[in-house]
Amino acid sequence: MVRSVASDLQVAGSGTLAGTVVNTGNRTVTDAVVVFESGGGVQPRETRYPVGTLEPGASTRFRLPATVSPDADAGPQFVTFRVRYRGQGEEVRVSDAIDAVVQVGPEQSFDVRNLNSTLQVGETGRISGTVVNTGNQTITDAAVVFATNQTSVQPRTRDVAVGTLEPGESAPFSFTADVPRTADPGQRPLLFQVRYRDAEDETRVSDPIDARVDVTGEQTFAIENVETTLRVGERGEAVVTLRNTGTNAVEDASLRYTGEGPLQPLSSEAAAGTLEPGESTRITYTFDVPQTADPGRRSLPFVVQYEGRDDEVRTSAPLTVQATVAGEQTFAVTNTSSTLRVDDTGTVTANVTNTGDIVAEDVVVTVQETGPTLVPRETTYAVGTLAPGESASAEFRFDVTADAEAGPRLLTFQVRYRGQGDQVQTSDGIDATAAVDPQRDEFTVAAVNATIPAGESEIVTLRVRNRENETLQDVRARLFVDDPLSSDNSEAFVPTLAPNETALLKFEVSSAAGVVPKQYPLLVDFTYEDESGETVLSDTYFVAVDVVEPPPRAFPVALPR
Repeated sequence: MVRSVASDLQVAGSGTLAGTVVNTGNRTVTDAVVVFESGGGVQPRETRYPVGTLEPGASTRFRLPATVSPDADAGPQFVTFRVRYRGQGEEVRVSDAIDAVVQVGPEQSFDVRNLNSTLQVGETGRISGTVVNTGNQTITDAAVVFATNQTSVQPRTRDVAVGTLEPGESAPFSFTADVPRTADPGQRPLLFQVRYRDAEDETRVSDPIDARVDVTGEQTFAIENVETTLRVGERGEAVVTLRNTGTNAVEDASLRYTGEGPLQPLSSEAAAGTLEPGESTRITYTFDVPQTADPGRRSLPFVVQYEGRDDEVRTSAPLTVQATVAGEQTFAVTNTSSTLRVDDTGTVTANVTNTGDIVAEDVVVTVQETGPTLVPRETTYAVGTLAPGESASAEFRFDVTADAEAGPRLLTFQVRYRGQGDQVQTSDGIDATAAVDPQRDEFTVAAVNATIPAGESEIVTLRVRNRENETLQDVRARLFVDDPLSSDNSEAFVPTLAPNETALLKFEVSSAAGVVPKQYPLLVDFTYEDESGETVLSDTYFVAVDVVEPPPRAFPVALPR
């Protein structure tokens, strides 16, 4: 008979059927073998267990490995054995069926408890919890398996080892998972399984364990309070407020400009540091706006890079703000007048007006050189600060050469100034015309009294008129004569000579005796100081002097006594 049949079997598991076979007959048997014949849901892995020779009343233990189907019920299960043996005469015999009852334990079970999640849309997070061995067997080489197949939660690994678990023992586990930016926030159903080795060193996988975790919304940011000083052709700023509108704090945040094209900041990244939920910080970007850029509204695209809860660098969804690029600062040159004259030095005067909408500081008007016949003495003229709409006068002196042609000349002016950000800017060229008048003498010189008897001296008087459009100072006249004329008093002086004013200059001139009576030339030139303080030497003027016969000499007449 078979006694004390026991097992460590459980539903859907492997184990051992163990019992005692007893020779209850009165004869010794040899080559005895315990044969597993049937067992319902219990399925033998080996059906025979040799026990050898059994004398009457002798017993021995047997063990047979077996499995229990997943469909079997836990509890008592009927199993049937037979004993095959050799009796007298070496004849092989088989005993009657021997029934026994074994207890089959419930299926090895597990539970997942204390499940927590840091999952967030667009982020990498963690799913952590505790797995508990709620079965009645010790398991080894256990691993929690992430059994969910869905695209909204993507684990970096599919299993986490937890080792050996005694009945009732628990172990923590944690999965790192990504949630794509396209996922929706909310609860997610998850499935876990436990892979393990049972008492028979068989690898088993538990039934799925249902669980649910929360996925929070995507980390979000907002750009607010945009202030810009962007202007074509200048350096300007865009100042924005970056706010953490998400539910989690972020570290090492930075705002990155991602735009393409001519509008580029000096640095594409600005640090924002750590931002708690709802916290904001002001960030300044500096742009050099090229002169080729068009004014108007511009889209400025940004992203936020930050360190997420997994210590990985994350990038936010694009953020775009609108900014206005103002038109280029402009100036006008008007009311151009000139005193230019061929073979003379003159002045060009013009009004420069700030036609833009910002204050221009340290304004300097420059004039470009036009060629060899019209040469500026200085090419720059400082006018200081010009408010919008304000004007100032600029003046330039030019030397006009003798081979220059009279007529209108095109002059090109530029305005250099300090604009926004204290940057030195230069305007485009501004054209204006200035007239060059034909050559003209500075003076008219005419003789008032220019008759000298031969061999005598006379005072020669010259009338001089100022033909310039300015008052002349310290006018000095010098007289030059050749034989037969001479002069010991060859200089004259006029302190001031206004435009069209005349002065009489007197020189003592002598004529040699015996010369032929006729006209002889006097030469005179002038040096003077113009209104700019410059000393100028005039051309030489010719004046005719008449040398006449001396009057007849009178002889005394004797009177009669």
